[in-house]
Amino acid sequence: MSTISPSDILFATVSQRGNMILNIRLSGMECASDIYRAIRSSLPGISGITRLSIRNASQGWASASAHLFR
Repeated sequence: MSTISPSDILFATVSQRGNMILNIRLSGMECASDIYRAIRSSLPGISGITRLSIRNASQGWASASAHLFR
């Protein structure tokens, strides 16, 4: 994942077992931990392996990876 500035507009998509379970627009994030925290608060019961896609519309980069929520 590239750098994140608090003024960036981010789009995060979380899917699990082929089903999209969250599509959220974020701003004010300073690091990846802030993104994970926002996802966890939006999906309090999430657990297991998910596919996390993040697109930074302000800087023009995108990232997709598997992520384990416990």
